[in-house]
Amino acid sequence: MKFIPKVYFINKQFTQIFYAQFLSGLADKIILFILPLWILEVTRSSIFVSILSASSTIAIVVLSPFMGTFVDRLYKKNLMLVANSIRCMLLILLAVITLLGYFEFLYILLIFIVYSFGSTLHSPAANVALTIIVNEDELQDAVAIRQTSNQLEGILAPVLGGLLFSVFSPGNFFLINGLCFVLSLLILLTSNITEQHKAKAKQSFLVDLKEGMSILFQERILKTFLFSAAIINILGAAIMLTLRVIVINMEVSSLWWSLIFVGSPVGVIIGAFMSMKLKVQSNIFIYGFICCAVMGFFNILMSLANTPLVLTIFYFLSGIAFGMGNTYFGTMYRRKIPVEKQGRFFGFLSAALLISIPVGQVLTGVLLDALNPNHIMGILGLLTVVTALVSLKVLSGEQKKNIEYSN
Repeated sequence: MKFIPKVYFINKQFTQIFYAQFLSGLADKIILFILPLWILEVTRSSIFVSILSASSTIAIVVLSPFMGTFVDRLYKKNLMLVANSIRCMLLILLAVITLLGYFEFLYILLIFIVYSFGSTLHSPAANVALTIIVNEDELQDAVAIRQTSNQLEGILAPVLGGLLFSVFSPGNFFLINGLCFVLSLLILLTSNITEQHKAKAKQSFLVDLKEGMSILFQERILKTFLFSAAIINILGAAIMLTLRVIVINMEVSSLWWSLIFVGSPVGVIIGAFMSMKLKVQSNIFIYGFICCAVMGFFNILMSLANTPLVLTIFYFLSGIAFGMGNTYFGTMYRRKIPVEKQGRFFGFLSAALLISIPVGQVLTGVLLDALNPNHIMGILGLLTVVTALVSLKVLSGEQKKNIEYSN
């Protein structure tokens, strides 16, 4: 019992937010998993699925900085309520349309774009709320628990989504997911979240938006970190695509597919819990980038694996390193950036990381046609190690300059 952080037991606000986020996050991931498959099943057109995914990605990338600005100007609980209400109503609308037999791709596309608006608003609001409702000494534990929850959602979503979709009709399936958002709303409505930090909306929205951009471009450490995070995310997307090709080339059973790809999420959960025991109070970014370098090292070893078992073990170990590093980085954001500016930061960060995914996939797709996927995996792992170590060197130098300047 001592292994579970006390914040989970003694902080009622965090517990309420945790359950509300888990329910809405699980329902959201189930929809994101099933909806493209359903569209493909009904239309038999991969073009429609591509349009759906691209439209959602573009909407999130464009809207994230604006939604982050709203988060810094308004109460976080109210914004989460609005975001979940939007997604809930849209799923109920989608259920009604489906049950009545009015299947039109354009309707579904418009619903999904507006649905993405709700998700884009909820993400920065929930991230900043976490900073507000826990004490400084409990922050790292809270970030680790949230990351664990996020990974559990990712593991459960395909399983529950596939099960529900096989048992219920599409209309009832969407209705059930809408009810998950209703439960999340009820938890938020009955919660007592004290927000001492609320941005004073005395200046215009555009001024606040520009101020958010200045957080990144004037603070060299954050700018360097954001650039490094984008590169590592590009490499991560490339590694995922390359891993799929390697697994297919191994000609293993579909059971091994599941075991291999679940290895990293399970490792991330373990890594998050390990970070609770390895508390870091200062220079936390150093530990984060060391974990990234270790992750890259295991990616290199994955390129040398000649059996699915060895590949699974190395992928699992890389997940542990990623889980620890991600917890350290998540804690660093919240410690370094003033809470009244965190919404804008998380908005810009979300946009940068999301747009890096298709970049990594496109670049790797070109290389996979010309090179051995195992060689590409090794190169990507090496680039991850180099990026982490170079970023560590640069950020350490920037921090040293800041200390010398302050003295």
